[in-house]
Amino acid sequence: MGLATQLQLGTVLGEDFKILRRLGEGGMGVVFAALQITTGHERAVKVMHAPFAVDARARARFEQEARIGARIKSDHVVQVVAAGVYERTHTPWLAMELLQGQDLERHIQTGGPLPLADAALVSGQIMHAIAAAHDVGVVHRDIKPENIFLSVSRVVGVPYMVKVLDFGIAKLRSSARSATVAVGTPGYMAPEQSQSSEDLSPAADVWSLGLLVFRMLTGRPFWRAMAEGLDMPQLWREMLIDPIPLASERAAETATQARLPPGFDEWFAACVEREPELRFQNARAAGVALNHLFRDAGVTNLSTQSGFNTPPSGLSAAILEVDSRTVTPGGTLAMSSADATLVGSSEVTRQSGAGLASYRVSFREPGERVVATAAEGDSLLDISLTAGLPHYHACGGQARCSTCRVVVLQGADQLSPRTTAEQKIAERRKWPETTRLACQARVYGPCMVKRLVVDPNDASLADIRRTTEGGASRSQPSTTLMLRLDGIDEVLADGFPDDAIHVLERCLAPLEELLADNGGRMAGFDGTSAIAAFELGEDGVRRALRVALRAAARIRRLNPYLLKHFGAQVGVAAGLGSGILLEGKATTETSTGRVLMGAAIRQARFACDLATRGQVLAPTALLRGQDLICGQGPRPRLSVVHDFAKSDVVFLVQSSFDRLGDKATAFAAAFYDELFEIHPAAIAAFEHTDMQRQQKMLVDTLAFAVRGLDDFGKIEVAVRELGERHVDYGATLQDYKFVGQALLTTLEKFLGDAFTPEAELAWREVYTTLVRTMNAQ
Repeated sequence: MGLATQLQLGTVLGEDFKILRRLGEGGMGVVFAALQITTGHERAVKVMHAPFAVDARARARFEQEARIGARIKSDHVVQVVAAGVYERTHTPWLAMELLQGQDLERHIQTGGPLPLADAALVSGQIMHAIAAAHDVGVVHRDIKPENIFLSVSRVVGVPYMVKVLDFGIAKLRSSARSATVAVGTPGYMAPEQSQSSEDLSPAADVWSLGLLVFRMLTGRPFWRAMAEGLDMPQLWREMLIDPIPLASERAAETATQARLPPGFDEWFAACVEREPELRFQNARAAGVALNHLFRDAGVTNLSTQSGFNTPPSGLSAAILEVDSRTVTPGGTLAMSSADATLVGSSEVTRQSGAGLASYRVSFREPGERVVATAAEGDSLLDISLTAGLPHYHACGGQARCSTCRVVVLQGADQLSPRTTAEQKIAERRKWPETTRLACQARVYGPCMVKRLVVDPNDASLADIRRTTEGGASRSQPSTTLMLRLDGIDEVLADGFPDDAIHVLERCLAPLEELLADNGGRMAGFDGTSAIAAFELGEDGVRRALRVALRAAARIRRLNPYLLKHFGAQVGVAAGLGSGILLEGKATTETSTGRVLMGAAIRQARFACDLATRGQVLAPTALLRGQDLICGQGPRPRLSVVHDFAKSDVVFLVQSSFDRLGDKATAFAAAFYDELFEIHPAAIAAFEHTDMQRQQKMLVDTLAFAVRGLDDFGKIEVAVRELGERHVDYGATLQDYKFVGQALLTTLEKFLGDAFTPEAELAWREVYTTLVRTMNAQ
């Protein structure tokens, strides 16, 4: 299938645009110069490749360029003057203003970095275009030098008229949640763009703008992988995992740091924070701050079209917009004005009560800043743990892993030098001087740091190491399930075993929950595989299959965290077996180790080794008596299990509840909104209730009930007690009817197509059982 769109010179499109000559070809279409007959002006006409016209997604992207461009009120966005469909080939076309000049990437490649005055002029016009897009809810998503066009200017004294190109993949924020593919250019796209389901905010464009301005000023890409032509994994590691160095440190590698204006490090850092809420929140805020830097550097010929010439309160106001809940701007700001409060200068306290000085240490956290008072010589790790921060330290603070690492935002000279152990890790990871191990860095003055491994679940893992303690040997018939966790070995290959153990533990936690849901137990481990045991027989097999079929989805929810912090994405393969399972310990003169043996293990390991990522394999004979949807396995007498053929109420409810994931809080809020709408009489019962707490109680109650479905007898007493409390609240059977209706409606809203008729029937059955139990006399 050829990409070239055949269009004869002289063809007239839309009865107004006469094709004159071919200008170029892109991935989705061909661009021609055309004469607009009614005005006499030359225009650029982009015609979509005919083969793509039948692709609804490609056609929508092409046509979107005209719709979105029309919404943005800026002279620095290419103006679309007409659009239509070429009748002969049924392909869309766009007529736009014809530009003369070259894109920014080619300009830099041929002429080198831009002088400071030119960089100020160009960046101001870019910021104007993107700020205008953000004003109408448009996120560009692919800002890069190739999409910045330096057109010949018709304004006296202005050498360039900048045009921002390719709004074809831009997104309106109202529809950003519907994105199903990750788009953008890897070297310039924000970390959140690597996950296709993100609701991208204007802060995603701010990340790209920071990298773009660095490229203009230094003439080189910020990422080493781009500059040196390395592979994509290295680029992702720089973007998502390794500490991001200061702009001046990276520029110093090519002796271009002198080209950066004073204060650029702080501006750039506020653009490339990995947490979107800590960046400038839109292009306007970034533009105000950058324009202020250029003015302080003596640039006086800033474009009057930039829209950023009169910042209301200087750079400090712009930095404050990054995180409105911090007391003071993050980092030391290079400013000529005195309106910025420097963190540290007003926070240092020196006490002599015990002969030691004490200092205030600030931890920059998502959405807030935590300040702790520390005695001289305390480690950053001890200080953060004492302050109640879930600061992970997989190796127990022994400098054998990198999970406690921090970036020092201010006061690096107030910390102790690197220890020998820390220096070894820093050299292997090629850390900049501002990255430290919190367990090794000791405080001798005020400073501000930010944790680099941040996750709410770290709190429950920060001070414990899961271990499998062996008891007396036992041998019993069992159904076994082996779950192989692919991808963890890649972390181990980097040479940080404690990081690999941490990733393994994070993956085992949801697997243990699944086992608890379905009457299984963790029996042991085989490398990066978990081995679970269930009762022998049809019930045990069914319970093992529920766990196996749910495991992949539960681990998949962890992958954004694992990719961001460790560069790993984990998948699951499963194998079942049955027979004798021997559990015990083997002891020699020098060591003792846990042992798992027997036919059950051999069968499960054989099936698991043959399973590919996402597959569940089991001996065909073991599946007799189960009503399943199966396929032929890779070997005789092995089957691939796809799903339950008939409705398994427990599996349907548990797996659909899994899909709520991190939307559970929003689900609870929507449930009460629905309940109050269909049953206004219930509002009075919650008049004096803390609804956030009530919503959490709802989620916890549902989770408790769902996890107990496999063995309802274990939770029956608790469900009866819950019913007795609701009687005291005055709840009636009529109230339960409305609650059930609201529950099903909200589940349908949040689960979408996954809320199948079978799933709805399963939830109805479970809810009916719960209500009957709650109201049993």
